[in-house]
Amino acid sequence: VDSLEIAVQHVTEAFATHVAQPVVLAGGYAAAHSTAAGGSGGRRRIDGVPPEWPRQLIDADACDVVIVEADGARKLPFKAPAENEPVLPVDTDTVIVVGGVDALSTPIAEDFVCRAHVVAKIAELPLGAELTATAMGSVLGSRAVWRVPASVRKFVACINKADTLPLQDAAATVAQEAV
Repeated sequence: VDSLEIAVQHVTEAFATHVAQPVVLAGGYAAAHSTAAGGSGGRRRIDGVPPEWPRQLIDADACDVVIVEADGARKLPFKAPAENEPVLPVDTDTVIVVGGVDALSTPIAEDFVCRAHVVAKIAELPLGAELTATAMGSVLGSRAVWRVPASVRKFVACINKADTLPLQDAAATVAQEAV
């Protein structure tokens, strides 16, 4: 029995009592009406699932939607991808890039921004410079930066952690720059 077959069985059994098909969240996080898939490789984190799994789970009627965290940020609020990231599943139709507004105005440095050297290069700013709304927008809003192929129907930039009116205003400014 291969790992995909086990995942399909697990999802099917876990949600056998639900009328609607579940959402599968792959990549190490679980939420209500979902399950997590992937191995740890002996580390304290979950590896991604093979890129063909999400399509196979849907084709097996194990779920209607699969959400994959394709690219982590080492628990930092903002990042740019490495050259081999993100690894998108086969037949991906929507990519949502998420950045925390709390990164705004922090230094472009590894303590605050994952892959700071990549962010600095894209934003044409020196390492250590302040992360501006324009810099955040230029990273978040670019399909090219995230290597999202034309076959992906939707590309969405999401700015989170906007819990106060000032942060909502800051997020709106970043969003304008991301367009």
